[in-house]
Amino acid sequence: MTHTYFADGRCRSLVFNPTPGTVHLINKAGLVTKHSDSGVYILLESGGIDTLRQRIADPDEPSALVFKVFTRDRDFPYYTEPGTFNEEALLYFDSRKGVATGTTGAIRLHSGDYVSELDFEKLDASLFRDIVDKRDRLVRPAFVVSIDLAMALDAFADASVPNRSGECIVAFKSRETFWRYYLLGEMKKRDAFIVDRNNGYAFDYVGEESLPDGRTALTFISQQRIPVKENSNCFFQLKEKGANGGKMLIRRLPVATPHQFGKELIHGQEAAVSNIYINC
Repeated sequence: MTHTYFADGRCRSLVFNPTPGTVHLINKAGLVTKHSDSGVYILLESGGIDTLRQRIADPDEPSALVFKVFTRDRDFPYYTEPGTFNEEALLYFDSRKGVATGTTGAIRLHSGDYVSELDFEKLDASLFRDIVDKRDRLVRPAFVVSIDLAMALDAFADASVPNRSGECIVAFKSRETFWRYYLLGEMKKRDAFIVDRNNGYAFDYVGEESLPDGRTALTFISQQRIPVKENSNCFFQLKEKGANGGKMLIRRLPVATPHQFGKELIHGQEAAVSNIYINC
């Protein structure tokens, strides 16, 4: 599992829980699961290939290894695009619908480069009948992964063949929001503007806005959506208009965090907006 929110792309908060049917199959087929910090390995005991073939041939045995994946990070839905919580649906990835990537033989379990709204399945869909139970409706999995057993057999049988890695990939993208800065205190008296030193993002001055506590603030909003990252490389500076590019007021503005966004209309469409308050 990869995630662009993290600098190294590794999503370490996930817990892979096999369904009861998968636990039964693992025990009977001579399989072993080994958890890593960002995924799970499915291994075959030495000499177990024939046993696995027998299980696959048995119509009474499950045909896939299914894992309900939970996250220990409560911020996961906030920094992930799309938001992983949907009242009526659940993200579902099936290796039988996977897409081959590159030359390694790895299978991406979604059609796009990253997980999208297209990967949700209705909770009342028949495919969840033996997967999602009452407890899962209270503490929801972030997503469900199904690995076709026949595909796993191919990977074990041809482990020495190039381009047959047996690796399955789910790639999440960090949430992108419009960033809005509220300038409070003495700073709002200055003729200020925001510049980006690194990435070329631009900000518009929106005007003065009244806050619920009675204070007023100067507001600036980004022209583009900006990714929210664990360690953002955004380097926004607040300057006062003047000669030679303006006077530096704040050398580096704080960046958006997962908690700071809300939904509102931007250019006539609903969008996520991160609100950042500067009080100087």
